[in-house]
Amino acid sequence: MTRADAAKLGRVLGGSRGRLLAGLLLWIAALMVGAAWFAGRQIWGGGPRRLATPVDQVDVGSSPLRVAVIGDVQNGFSEFADLQALVAQLQPDLVLQLGDTVNNAKPGRYAALHSSIRAHGLGAPLLVVPGNHDQRRADGSLDLFEEWIGPTHWRLDLAGWRILGLDNAAGELSPASRVLLEESAKAAPQHGLIVLAHRPVKETLRPAPALQFAGHVHSSAGFVDAAGTKQVYHGNNCDRSRDADPNDLPTVGILTLRDDGSFDWDDQHTVPRRILLREELRRLVGGSLYPAMRGSPFLAALLIAALLLVGGRCLRRS
Repeated sequence: MTRADAAKLGRVLGGSRGRLLAGLLLWIAALMVGAAWFAGRQIWGGGPRRLATPVDQVDVGSSPLRVAVIGDVQNGFSEFADLQALVAQLQPDLVLQLGDTVNNAKPGRYAALHSSIRAHGLGAPLLVVPGNHDQRRADGSLDLFEEWIGPTHWRLDLAGWRILGLDNAAGELSPASRVLLEESAKAAPQHGLIVLAHRPVKETLRPAPALQFAGHVHSSAGFVDAAGTKQVYHGNNCDRSRDADPNDLPTVGILTLRDDGSFDWDDQHTVPRRILLREELRRLVGGSLYPAMRGSPFLAALLIAALLLVGGRCLRRS
């Protein structure tokens, strides 16, 4: 065989292998798009429904009362999965979440959050306040939070304690939250008042709460203010923003409320920061890929068909 014949044979074989590889890659791409469509449908489940437990359905009779508190979730789906497992081990009577349930208020992000809790489960009633990331970026609306999570403000009277969930996602307390505070002040609880809001509440509340929780600040901190209120910043949990302190591990705080009006706060229950592929795919597929395909199903189907068709031609020509 001459050198020219060898070069010609090499080009033929190279072209054949290239078309074979291209065909396989196109078919794999079609399979991945189809799998994302199927998985996204499962993640979205039945569509929007409220995740939080209605306040009038929270019925806890244990004493002392053990309340788990979780801070910002945002993009930290891997850590959130581990935190849910930790909550299940700790077996609290109630779970409170301090807002920023998603990093971008879109239906897909909330659907992925629902899917995570369906998969892992908290095992206790859940109450949530909205964070600034729960607002639509276009207009600051909390309509998706209300549709997928629950009310933006609420009051729970339980075992002689009163827990108020307030909305200051936009910065200041919302008018409805101020009305809730005024109504609460008309009749003091037997033991004490506990306030939750996403951002630290800077103004003086009357009557002074025994305990006040905030997320938003991407670190853990606690102090007693001039009014005697124990302030707890608990926003480090699942967030991975650059201003988060890497030494602040995702944490489940346990608040113990006793019949004598005393309480304890324990924030030593932590999980490591790690990446779980299944949870990151849940966030990516349910939160971003499937919503794009769901909005244009014809184009998604056309893309799959085109990938299969072109891939098949490459394989036949190889």
